[in-house]
Amino acid sequence: MNSEVNRPGTEEIVRTKSAPVVGALAKVPEVQGILCYGSYAMGTFDRLSDMDLYVLCRPAVLPAAVRRSV
Repeated sequence: MNSEVNRPGTEEIVRTKSAPVVGALAKVPEVQGILCYGSYAMGTFDRLSDMDLYVLCRPAVLPAAVRRSV
């Protein structure tokens, strides 16, 4: 098992690393919610981990022009 599970400061690390993407997505009116999952959400990430974000949109598929602007 990873010795870094639930290490102190995990929440702040996730906020700092996700802030630019979440901030840009939050400006898109069709975005209804953003969920972090995977190793960052579980606190088991390491320096090679990517951040998994689920973006809930209404309508379900954003037009290409909106996707390109984010």
